[in-house]
Amino acid sequence: AIFPEARFIHIVRDGRAVANSYINVKYWRGWGGVYKWRWGVPENSYMEILNKYNHSFLALAAIEWKTLVNNITSEGELLSNDRFITIKYEDMVKNPVKVANDCIDFIGLDKSCKNFKKHLNTVKIFDANNNTFRIQAWKDSLSDNQINMLNDILNNELEYFSYN
Repeated sequence: AIFPEARFIHIVRDGRAVANSYINVKYWRGWGGVYKWRWGVPENSYMEILNKYNHSFLALAAIEWKTLVNNITSEGELLSNDRFITIKYEDMVKNPVKVANDCIDFIGLDKSCKNFKKHLNTVKIFDANNNTFRIQAWKDSLSDNQINMLNDILNNELEYFSYN
């Protein structure tokens, strides 16, 4: 309402990758448990999921992603298509030039600047620790049971964002 002409670009990443990332960093607030993280006590349906999975930190990490993307998606649906788009992080990693150009077109900026084009062609999105693209590193980090748990918890969102 404050910025009626603002445009919003939602960059979404596979929730399984995000949950895996959360449980691999010390600064994630979920380590304090559901009563100490920054998002307040989850709604009953999310508490049931946590109970189902014995209050697993990975389940809590999945619920955090689920909460965030559902909130962003529902708020985005209140806006017209010319004000809100969602792009997938994985698409941005695979083809940063195309996705950047799509975003520039969406927000209505001039992309004819030679310096912009030159810079855009040098952009690479990768893991700074080992210079690799880490789109699906979670598959190597998580057990089959953990992946099945995440697929169960995040099923609706993974389907909505076309993650297989």
